[in-house]
Amino acid sequence: MVGKQNEICTETCIIVDHAAVFLEESGAKLELDTNPKNKNLLSFLSNISKSTWTCIVEGVIEYCRIIYDISTNYKVLVLCSNENSININDFEDQYQNIQQVLKGFGDLGPPNKETEANPSIYNGVDHAAKELIKISSESSIRSTKRIIVITSLEDESDARSISNVIWEIQNEHDKKGFCDIDLLVVNITLKGPEIIIPLKEVSPHLHMAAITMEAEHCSKLIPLLTRKHYCLRSTIITGIPMKEEQHAGTSANYDVEIIHSAAAHHEGDWLYTYQNSPNILEDANKSIVTLKWCTPKANSLQDIQPCVGVYKITPSEVNSRPAACLTMFLLQGRTVMLEQPRKSGAKILTHMLNSHGGDIYIHVLAAGRSSLEDPPSITEGVGGRVTDYRVNDFGRLMKENRLAPFTDIPDGQTPNKTASSRLERYTKHWPMVICDTLIFNMQQNLEPLLSLLMKPSLSEEDVQECKKVVYKLQAMEARNDSLPLPVVTLKGKNSKKEDQYKHVWTELDVYVEGASKTSPMHKKVLDCLRGTQDPPLPPPPDMKPPEEPKAVPSTDKNRAEAPSERKAKEVPSDPRRRRRTSESSLTTNQKDSSQAAPITPKKSPRHDEPTSKLRKTGSRPALNTITPVVKAKSSLLSIWTNHLNLTASRYHEEFFGRKVSGNRKFDLYAADADPTGHNDSKSYGSKGSSKGEW
Repeated sequence: MVGKQNEICTETCIIVDHAAVFLEESGAKLELDTNPKNKNLLSFLSNISKSTWTCIVEGVIEYCRIIYDISTNYKVLVLCSNENSININDFEDQYQNIQQVLKGFGDLGPPNKETEANPSIYNGVDHAAKELIKISSESSIRSTKRIIVITSLEDESDARSISNVIWEIQNEHDKKGFCDIDLLVVNITLKGPEIIIPLKEVSPHLHMAAITMEAEHCSKLIPLLTRKHYCLRSTIITGIPMKEEQHAGTSANYDVEIIHSAAAHHEGDWLYTYQNSPNILEDANKSIVTLKWCTPKANSLQDIQPCVGVYKITPSEVNSRPAACLTMFLLQGRTVMLEQPRKSGAKILTHMLNSHGGDIYIHVLAAGRSSLEDPPSITEGVGGRVTDYRVNDFGRLMKENRLAPFTDIPDGQTPNKTASSRLERYTKHWPMVICDTLIFNMQQNLEPLLSLLMKPSLSEEDVQECKKVVYKLQAMEARNDSLPLPVVTLKGKNSKKEDQYKHVWTELDVYVEGASKTSPMHKKVLDCLRGTQDPPLPPPPDMKPPEEPKAVPSTDKNRAEAPSERKAKEVPSDPRRRRRTSESSLTTNQKDSSQAAPITPKKSPRHDEPTSKLRKTGSRPALNTITPVVKAKSSLLSIWTNHLNLTASRYHEEFFGRKVSGNRKFDLYAADADPTGHNDSKSYGSKGSSKGEW
């Protein structure tokens, strides 16, 4: 029974069928505390069993006693359905006590065999439904009430007939729908069929379920319904020392079960762990907690702990000797400390029993940090370790995303959806700890990009400002500048500049990608960021390759590759590594060629020329592969001019010998040649290479 069956109802009505069928013996033996010397009398007393009516009355009285002892806010009305509906008590406060219930059942008496064997249960159901609807209509507040019908059913159709009666009364007297009724039909059976109907919705204001109890155990099972109906729980106190009256000077340990609110035990999911089982006794056993008696020391301040909750208790077996002794001990002003049983280690005091004003309460003690102390710092981690949370950034996040009342709801998107989408946009990438982020530790260098991307819409000027931040960061990497990061983020594996920039580009890509779905203008910023990292585009497939020149004899010098050529061939697959490799080679070449005047290179370089004399990127670089140094106030014209200048600086001036030679051979040191036509250029060659041969 999940859902409505577990909802706490302030008003409950119990309807008992006063049928003659309940006069049969239930099989439950009558417990007599006697010690007769006559064996015949002992055998006679042991064969006496209770009637089914007696077991039902005991169960209903115990149900009411538990509710009256636990709280005065809950009210229980008991009706007996015979030829007419008879009130055992009433909803008024002066009738909400166990004495009135005992008096009502005593005046009523057991069923009469001479009357009709099966009186109508519908009279009591009709009366109970009208009483509950009347209470709800007077308060004009929609609430849920509960009706428990204890009868003997022949089949499931009888239970459905009871629900139909309540449904008709609701349609007639509760047209405004103030009263929601939760109906539970308890089938008491000796040898009859076992009827179980799971919780189902008869109407939007009526839910019904049916269970079956054996007559022998109904006196114990009916009180167990309070665990579910009022969210109660049982605690067994073990190890209670009591003096034995039969043996003077000796003592024994006893156990006492008490019932209290489930809030006394801090366990989040206990309520739903045992409510799906149809076995009530099994459900109750799963909700029992065991605590151990602990005698507090006389003058020990260590046992004094702050209290975080107080709840009334009641014994499960109020007439048992151990429960009576514990009750008298507490009512005398004594205190009982309860500890959690442990096999090893120090004891943990979790609860305390004490009386106030004639009522016994269980006090929940704070096992951890006291709620009366100052709240712990947000930077205090497990074990007192201080962790670097982004406290200041979280404060700004709360100020920028405050909830406010909204009176007029416009057409289209509701304010709740707007607030939810805004919060999702702000927290798409929001690391909790300082050492887990780099871009938020250098916000001065990345503004206004970080703040502009959080806006719901961007203008063209905002997009240009974001692009400037990307170009500025790229220029910093090209100059090999150190990132302005605090010391706490430089510890560990991100201490190298190359790793730092790689981490910044990766995190910035995640941040921009999270905001790119906001609008098409946000998508442009992501395209710009990823465009600066793309490799050069390949030539179109319809382009014809240049004609290959005649083969030139290869030499060892030709086969030897220059370091710059090998570096150009070993292009990394990662676009970020490719971009950094290109920029680092660009910085080096700019320093080497600063003394030579740049000239415009050929448009179609020949493939047989040495690689060291070709353009160093292999193809004409695009704008997105250049690292322009953008100042704070630069125009598009200045950016394009810088781009052209940097492109021209990447070309090397051709050697004079290559320009004037026709057969691709040029004699070195021609001015010093001897009259015989020989020169000493061979001495400058390597390993017998021909004179000046390339």
